Amino acid sequence: MIENDRASKVAKFSTFMWITNLAAGLIFCCGIAQAQPQPQLQSQDESTFEPAVALLEIARLPTLKKRQSAIKALIKRREISLDQWLEIMQQLNPAMGVEAGTQTHRPWLELDGRLRETDLVVYVPSSYQGSTPTPLLLLLHGSGGNGASMVAQWRGFAEQNGYLLCAPTDPESGAGYAFTQKERDSGMEALRWMRTHFYLDSNRVHLHGVSRGGHMAWDLAARFPDYFATLVPAIGGPTWVVNEGRNNMRLVENLWATPIRDLQGSQDDARLLKNLHLSFERIHAAGNEDAELIEFPELGHSYRTDKVDWIEFFTTRSRTPFPATLRFRTARKKNSRMSWMQVQQLSKGMAETFPIEVDSKKWARWSHQ
Repeated sequence: MIENDRASKVAKFSTFMWITNLAAGLIFCCGIAQAQPQPQLQSQDESTFEPAVALLEIARLPTLKKRQSAIKALIKRREISLDQWLEIMQQLNPAMGVEAGTQTHRPWLELDGRLRETDLVVYVPSSYQGSTPTPLLLLLHGSGGNGASMVAQWRGFAEQNGYLLCAPTDPESGAGYAFTQKERDSGMEALRWMRTHFYLDSNRVHLHGVSRGGHMAWDLAARFPDYFATLVPAIGGPTWVVNEGRNNMRLVENLWATPIRDLQGSQDDARLLKNLHLSFERIHAAGNEDAELIEFPELGHSYRTDKVDWIEFFTTRSRTPFPATLRFRTARKKNSRMSWMQVQQLSKGMAETFPIEVDSKKWARWSHQ
């Protein structure tokens, strides 16, 4: 945990870097199957230089490496002060004129270092005008599912309450959540894409997933807790399996301030239930008083949504953009940033994936605990 008397100054400087990185990380791609777009950056020597235009042009660059390089060059311009950059960033609105209803887009997203064409199903409520920040539900589907089915479940709520919906489709989801970087990137890059097309309220991005998507929602929220206002997983959870990058239970304390409503059938896989109970024990011990595991004794790998007042839950919870206190756990440099803090170095031997060596006979005698 880091607490700092100068949190406001630290937050101001680091938020500048964070927002510039966020701006640099945005991807703007055409939703058609063609070669990836290669926008041309505005020349920094032009007398007509416009900072906001330059930021949006950088946001359209297709890869993280190009965005980082361009943003480093941009922030060297001395005629624009830190306060001016902050004001420009806070006023950026990349919203485009769009029609209400369900839409399917196919942008090129950078997933695990490769640009891949990705199906995104988006719902735009009739109240959306693109002139005011709008909350978003990011939806993650189950094994063999698709984004359209997730959007269909929440479309009525979104229309009545003025929420945007976004649900990426993973055509390789049939085997369940594999805890790969490609899958994590698909969720986070879908969010990045929405930022370049719609005027989002960044403090009201809510994360929901079902089954495979429930596992994925836990994984993303534990690694990137500062992106989401709430976490709503269903029939999925963290795990302590130490190989294949699945050991994310050691990160659940990162959710110490994230409101959670987990929907879970009590007759589901016993190991999943044990992992969920242990995870909530840790989250509660970390100080989260707004995290609730809602079980349905009569259900197996299923759930209901009638136990939560979703309007009240979503509308009264928002993330804190400039926290004065942070608690953050990480086991890999790729996920080493949270809000205004970045881990620069990990201890020797720290690894996300490692082999476990236990005598098989001893292992057989051990209980789950």
